[in-house]
This record gives sequence, C-alpha cells and structure tokens, in this order.
Amino acid sequence: MNGPTLRIYQWSEPTLSLGYFQRYTEREKHPASSQCAVVRRSSGGGAILHHHELTYSFASPVQDRIRCDASDLYRAIHRCLVGALRNFEIDAKLRESATKIPAANEPFLCFLRQAEGDVLLNDRKVGGSAQRRKHNAVLQHGSVLFESSHSAPELLGIRELSSSSISLDELRAEWLAWISEFLGLDFSPASLSSDETNKVRKIAANKYQSPRWTLLK
Repeated sequence: MNGPTLRIYQWSEPTLSLGYFQRYTEREKHPASSQCAVVRRSSGGGAILHHHELTYSFASPVQDRIRCDASDLYRAIHRCLVGALRNFEIDAKLRESATKIPAANEPFLCFLRQAEGDVLLNDRKVGGSAQRRKHNAVLQHGSVLFESSHSAPELLGIRELSSSSISLDELRAEWLAWISEFLGLDFSPASLSSDETNKVRKIAANKYQSPRWTLLK
C-alpha cells in the first residue's frame, strides 16, 4: 500500500454479509434474505444486507496523516457523512453513546444495532463502520443505508426517513468531497495494476470465495 485508498461502491446483486464472528446458521433467523448470496467479511458485527446502499472501504498506513486512535478515524468518516447529508437538508447526527447489550441478545442485522458514533436519522441507523488493523495499516469499511430492500424490509433508509430526493450519485460525490477536505487528502481516480489484480484474484479464490471461509463459524 503506497498511500490512503478510498473505494465507494455498490453490489451487483443483493448480498448478505456476515460478521466474522457470526455463525452461518444464524442466517436462518432472517427469512427475507434466504435467497440472497452470502459472504463473510473479516471484521465483526452484525449481518449487512447490501442492496440499495453505498459500501465503502478506506485503507491507509497509520503513519500517513491518519491518527492511530481507532475512534478518531471512525468518527471522522461518519462526521463527513453527516455533513454531506445536511448539505441536502437531511438532519442526520452521530449517536453519542450506546447501551451495552449481551452478544447473545444482539439483533442479527447490523442496522438494527446501534453503537457510539453510528450515523442516525430519525433515531434509525443509516450509517455504520468497522475496522481491522494489521502491520501498521488500517482498513475501515462500512455501509450507508439509502433505501429499503425487499430482502430486509424491516430496515428503513435515507429515502424513507427523509423527504429529500437526493440520488446515490449525489450523495457519493458530496461525501467524497467532505472526506477529502476533512482528512486533508487529495483523492484521484485510479485502477488496480495487473499485479494487484492478480493478487486480488488469488486472495479471493483461496479465501473469500471458499466455502470453508463462508461456513467458518
């Protein structure tokens, strides 16, 4: 990794992403997503239904103008989302504190859980993130719930919780501008090199596409 890298993307089909510590059999608790493809991510937390939403990942060496305190980066990205939404007159806010719930009692879906620093709209969670740190680098990734999905109808997104006609493309562009200014980083479009592409394909084939990984727990 040469420097900070940010991706903001969407999924090609409705997909259920299990948190690292969730058992595969837990998906039986959620019949609405039973026909969706399933993946397992490397960070913890509840399951996420990727459909009408934005997913992002931010990877960076911790020495490169990125503070080492996990909560600083977590809140920075979320504050940028709040700022971007407010520019469209959508009154989002950060959750200031959270009530501890025993792991066994936590909801299956991540967006039915609330942690300190999550992005709320009308007291419903619309933005959350998780981190993984290794070898002096940090990966932070998360999701922004834009609109309800038939595969998770209990979740309401920005569209249902506001009267705004904002589009996903508008939100993506505004959020990117806020992140760039807040972190003091000048992002520019880039593609993977052929060597990076080959490494990604190898990691995917050997790990993330393997049933052993998906059925890990």
